[in-house]
Amino acid sequence: MRSLIGVIILCLLVGVLQSDDNNQQKPWLTGTLLISQTTVTKRGDVLIQPYINVISQISAPNVIIINPQLFLCIGLTEWMDINLTLQDVYKKSGKAQAFYPGDTWVGFDFQLIRGEDKGYPSLLLSLEEIAPTGHYQQLSPNKKGTDSTGMGSWTSIAYLTLYQLFSLENKHFLSAALFFSYGVSAPVTLKGFNTYGGGFHTTGRVFPGNSLTTCLSFEYTLTKNWVLALDSRYTHQDYTRFKGMELNRLGARSTNQLSFAPAIEYNFNDHMGVIAGAWFSAWGTEVSRFTGGIIMLYYEYSS
Repeated sequence: MRSLIGVIILCLLVGVLQSDDNNQQKPWLTGTLLISQTTVTKRGDVLIQPYINVISQISAPNVIIINPQLFLCIGLTEWMDINLTLQDVYKKSGKAQAFYPGDTWVGFDFQLIRGEDKGYPSLLLSLEEIAPTGHYQQLSPNKKGTDSTGMGSWTSIAYLTLYQLFSLENKHFLSAALFFSYGVSAPVTLKGFNTYGGGFHTTGRVFPGNSLTTCLSFEYTLTKNWVLALDSRYTHQDYTRFKGMELNRLGARSTNQLSFAPAIEYNFNDHMGVIAGAWFSAWGTEVSRFTGGIIMLYYEYSS
């Protein structure tokens, strides 16, 4: 958590000193809360995005989750970049609480079509791998699940993102982004209390269901600095199977969830801004409802 705060302070100090003479005709945008990257980071540039997510589960009002994240992206070529997401998770349920690292994301982005300067949509392909660095098994029964901060599975995800920027009247801009993703998770060997349930005598393997996610996002510039943003996101996950020894039923049915994330952003210049807003579930089946907030700092260093 302290390292994340240090990164935020450093970005603010460097960003306000860096010149904003370039790209005066283009809008200043941070990206929305749920779709932060719609095009490849330019060769030699470094994108830094620290996040803090705070979530409360409506179905379990005593559960609070604080999830600081750090997203880093480095431009390798004009059409490819590499990114890394590190995170910690703090959970509190009643008097029980725990703080552990979360799962780690590593990925590559490939610019298939670059159309933002030509009047047609851009197309981005992203390939992500989730490494199971979070705490997911041999949990303490006294922690009420607060020490569960990962899924324990290597997960491969492919994204396709369409992005279009529209120039409106009176010098306003509207950006629209639409992404589709599909994730496949590897089986997980379990023992004892774990993220998926279980108990003292649980041994076996769980087969997490594949996931499908789509998100439609908009940004509308009010002024050069102030921007309104909105995400609408739908996620479906197939049922999870379990094979092994367990006294109680372990596994899960398929889930569906629709959520929204309205936000407002302030951009200091073309390479630095901050966005904050809410994120809440509106509908779902076989999944907990939630409400919370996210704040994110956007900073891009140009070489």
